[in-house]
Amino acid sequence: MNSDHMGRATKMFAGMLKYMGEQGDPAEPAVGIEIAQKLLHQGLKRPELKDELYMQLLKQTRGNPNVNSRTKAWELFQLTAATMPPSKVSVKSSNERVGACAHPTPCPCSRHGKESALFECSPRGRGPC
Repeated sequence: MNSDHMGRATKMFAGMLKYMGEQGDPAEPAVGIEIAQKLLHQGLKRPELKDELYMQLLKQTRGNPNVNSRTKAWELFQLTAATMPPSKVSVKSSNERVGACAHPTPCPCSRHGKESALFECSPRGRGPC
């Protein structure tokens, strides 16, 4: 990725965090719409950033301990998927992630206690969704 795209990817990530409420207070609805539009515009205008957007969203949906933030990440993922399908490069990761949340598998470890049937271990020790 060239330096221009790296700069844009960094700005996309900052916008995503703002949309999710990870940077200060959650964005007001009108601001959230504006942020989402900017992120989608970047993905549509620059196909090489579309994969970056998908990967950033997938990372934010995995092991994120903040339920509200994770929900906003899934909301943004849904908007992205409805606007532009993932490329061949990121479609497998996207499908696997959505499938893991739709059909969680039991966790083989003992960290999750009674709720283990609802979790799949992640590096942070949290459930898949």
